[in-house]
Amino acid sequence: MDVEVPRTIGLLWGRDEPGRRGPKRSLDVVRIGEAAIRIADKDGLGAVSMKRVAAELGVSTMALYRYVEGKDDLFVVMLEVGSGGLREKFSTDWRAAMEEWCRDYRALLFAHPWVLQVPLAGPPATPRQLDWMEAAVLGLEDSGLTVPERMQVLLQLNAYVRGDAALNLSLVDAGMSPDGWPRLIRELADPERYAAVLRVLETGEFDKEDDPMEQFEFGLARILDGIELLVESRRKG
Repeated sequence: MDVEVPRTIGLLWGRDEPGRRGPKRSLDVVRIGEAAIRIADKDGLGAVSMKRVAAELGVSTMALYRYVEGKDDLFVVMLEVGSGGLREKFSTDWRAAMEEWCRDYRALLFAHPWVLQVPLAGPPATPRQLDWMEAAVLGLEDSGLTVPERMQVLLQLNAYVRGDAALNLSLVDAGMSPDGWPRLIRELADPERYAAVLRVLETGEFDKEDDPMEQFEFGLARILDGIELLVESRRKG
């Protein structure tokens, strides 16, 4: 059965209008994505518009519509063009492979924070996006988990990495000093109502500057510990 391929996605896969003749165009879908990414990296996703991307490229807004039909298509292109950073080879051990995959994905999100703001439209359907899925699926192939279990593992790891990145990027944007929150809570919190919280604050744990990567690795290890128990049970069974 034939599948109708959205035009922009087809262009990202290297498909083009059949029978096109003439000189090579100066504009293409990748250049459009790169221009949009420059804007988003500098000024945020909200600054990206068809008009501004056209201005960045020195073309008319209408020229973009040959490649993208609107902002939703533009986001698809941005996600595809911006999804670099995936290492070429992963460890053969499933756990090490998942650690590497998660670290690469986290690095991508910190390089392009706007990725977290793009509405998710469904499973990956473009080459680089599918490369990420391929690497993760391949990494879990020898784990002994069932296909549904492997897909659940990928969803959980994806959610953890995105959540960690979103939290840490939000804290950076907030700009509060490491001891700012503890001092504020000590000033405002009722010691009877919030006794447990205040006891934690008294340890000084929240007064020091945290290492976001150390926290990420701790959480990732705990998730993988749980998955490893499942893997071991499947291998024993």
